[in-house]
Amino acid sequence: MSYGIFFYLENTTEQNVRKSIFEQQLQNQLKDTEALSRHIGTDLNLVVDNLHGLANSIYIQQGDLSSNKIKKLAEETYVHLSNNNNNNIIDRLVIADKKGFETIGLAAKGQQSFAGTNIASRPWVKETITSKTFTFSNGFVGLDDKYRVAVGYPLTNLENGQYMGLIGALLPFESFLSQYGNVHNSNSKYFVAYDKNATILTTAASKSLIGKNFFGDYVQQFIHHNKVLTDFVRNLLSGKTGYAIYDYGNGERLTTGYPIFVNDKPTYFIRIVAPTAEIYSQINDVLFAERVKMFSLIAGTTAAIAILIVFLAKWSSLNEEVKRRAKELECK
Repeated sequence: MSYGIFFYLENTTEQNVRKSIFEQQLQNQLKDTEALSRHIGTDLNLVVDNLHGLANSIYIQQGDLSSNKIKKLAEETYVHLSNNNNNNIIDRLVIADKKGFETIGLAAKGQQSFAGTNIASRPWVKETITSKTFTFSNGFVGLDDKYRVAVGYPLTNLENGQYMGLIGALLPFESFLSQYGNVHNSNSKYFVAYDKNATILTTAASKSLIGKNFFGDYVQQFIHHNKVLTDFVRNLLSGKTGYAIYDYGNGERLTTGYPIFVNDKPTYFIRIVAPTAEIYSQINDVLFAERVKMFSLIAGTTAAIAILIVFLAKWSSLNEEVKRRAKELECK
């Protein structure tokens, strides 16, 4: 009965420990997601600050959008943003005149420059011109067929308010995000990112999902219309944070989400996805070590009791033998 009660209490304790450790892992992941969001937001704010400085330079304010002087200044901005503490934020920087022609096009080594190309029809360019302020675009396929987002900054004469053109910084979001952690392997903890239209910017679940709307048929069929995940993403895109546990066929997952704020506005959205099997594996390692200690204690206690019983049995037998001999001597 004692052992039965012990194992029952031990099982209850293990369940409580399992729940406690899982909750601890959840809280850690929530904190990691928020920290990652803030870090990305800081880097994106850095892009805006650098474009602001370039837009207000004396050369651009004088209407110079193509000379060697402004090109050198643009190259300095590009180098700073493309190699900021070994954190490559952008891979292209363009300056376009008011008609939309690229007067300067800077790209990473080995990539084609599109200087001279008219980009007026690009959605992010139209959005920048319409908003008359810096804008972060939704995801799009660039002229080089790579999936990107863009930061557009309008060039306005500070004296008369006349529109002169724009500066664009282009980010390959997947490679940008890969600098913060895993975006390729779905068997371990990885990142998922969305734009404001729920377009998937990066995910390790499948490359075919990048550029697709999360609520569209393709993605919904991929996740088997999982209601828990769908509701979670819908809440995330509305600015809510939190977590969800779901399984659409590839194993149970724990996901946490947080908006990426730029100038205090939710601009993009990020999720961290962790296989719960990975979390439970860590929990089981802790519980296994505790079980070994407990069973060692039980084995030692049981052995001691067994030895004591044998000793008492032998002592009792010897005592009976002494009494028998004593009785025989009395009879003689």
